[in-house]
Amino acid sequence: MRLELAIPPPGIEPADWLEAGHGDIMALHEPLPVDGAGGNLASIAYRNVDLVAVVASRTVALGGVVDLAGLQVAASSAVGTWCREIPIEPPMEVVELGTVPDALAALVAVSRGNAYAAIVDADTAHVELGQRPDLEGETVVIPGVPLVWLVGPESPELRARVDRFLYRSRRNGLIRQLERNHFGSWQRYVPARMPTIPPGALTPYDEVLRWAGRKHGIDWRLLASLMYEESRFDPDAVGPGGSAGLFQFMPFTWKEMGVDDPHNPGEAAEAGARYLRRIMDLFEDEELHDRVAMAIAGYNVGPGHVFDARRMAREMGLSPNIWLGNVETTMLLIDNPEVARNYPSGVCRCRRAVGYTRRILRRYAAYREEFPPG
Repeated sequence: MRLELAIPPPGIEPADWLEAGHGDIMALHEPLPVDGAGGNLASIAYRNVDLVAVVASRTVALGGVVDLAGLQVAASSAVGTWCREIPIEPPMEVVELGTVPDALAALVAVSRGNAYAAIVDADTAHVELGQRPDLEGETVVIPGVPLVWLVGPESPELRARVDRFLYRSRRNGLIRQLERNHFGSWQRYVPARMPTIPPGALTPYDEVLRWAGRKHGIDWRLLASLMYEESRFDPDAVGPGGSAGLFQFMPFTWKEMGVDDPHNPGEAAEAGARYLRRIMDLFEDEELHDRVAMAIAGYNVGPGHVFDARRMAREMGLSPNIWLGNVETTMLLIDNPEVARNYPSGVCRCRRAVGYTRRILRRYAAYREEFPPG
């Protein structure tokens, strides 16, 4: 089976892209809009998630849904349709979120003071509130909203197959296990007490990151995104295999980089920026956004696997210099050990590297909207 990711252009809703025939399946992590799947076909629910309200910690905590009456709330496009259906008077006012109207953007809007509350899925709230002391809440607004997959309007047989797969996956515990894996994987990085983020700051280490970014020519907000993914801003974080510190250096890496103490924020930030710069310089022929994406993937699994994916992209008639829809696609393919053995760097956990890269790029985009450069 060949898997290909169809990435819609900026400003195009993914569901509209699917309906126009540019893909076969779309797995949703947010609920459908109230008016349904449009022209697409919706699967059975694979799980249910609560929609919750998150407010800034400086505001009065919500006592219940009725406290949202007449207030401005931030929500993704789909969740916003559910907010408008809540029977309170006066109704909530759903604010516009700009070019990326997703749950993370809704939380940013609350953090900036552009909305009183964010209405997001409980999964996002659970992950984000652990490292955002400026936000609190999780008041349930709508419980148990179903999550589904979508297939194109001309594919009823595919929808039937998807339904059977999701039904079996619920019954045999696969979805529950994936849920534990996904939401449990980040918990090992969360310290017993999160480092304090000063008011108006992005991280506890903004000045250190700015300094390291200037020294090595890297946007400090990209470094902050990488640091969050690696350690959740915990300088004492220790990962599997002996990785340690804010940038989770393996012992041989921190020795190679001349780092005496990977838990020291100054040393870790400088070495992290220097190491990322070194990888970025390996992809000097690409546009900056593609260089960044490939360097992040290389940071996670090593640049050799990215070069393997570029070689495979060239063999398949794709562009080795473009990440989305090209090298990202072949990274997913060489996650297969039988495929990876045909390339110099060998077996790769490249599917994880793609997810890792997507999360960092998504957070980086949000940080760029929220905080000024260098």
